[in-house]
Amino acid sequence: MDGAIIALGLLALGLYATLFLGLLALVLYFVPSFIAAQRMERPGGVFVVNFLLGWTLIGWILALAWAVRGAHRMKPSAAPARTGPADLAPATTDR
Repeated sequence: MDGAIIALGLLALGLYATLFLGLLALVLYFVPSFIAAQRMERPGGVFVVNFLLGWTLIGWILALAWAVRGAHRMKPSAAPARTGPADLAPATTDR
């Protein structure tokens, strides 16, 4: 009887370990997509390459390199500040 309880406990432990490792593998698989979503304005291409070719090591590395080297998203603080109506007026030239 005690052997059955121990076996059941080990089975549950194995199930939890499998679920944990599966979720960890899924998160690691999509790391290039997560990076692209944070850094790029249009990360769809990286996601497609990661989703379709990420199972190959070369596809995953390409998606990661594309995500890291991709165009950076402009931060709102990087935009030039407008101070008033003078900024909106057309520039005049003195002749």
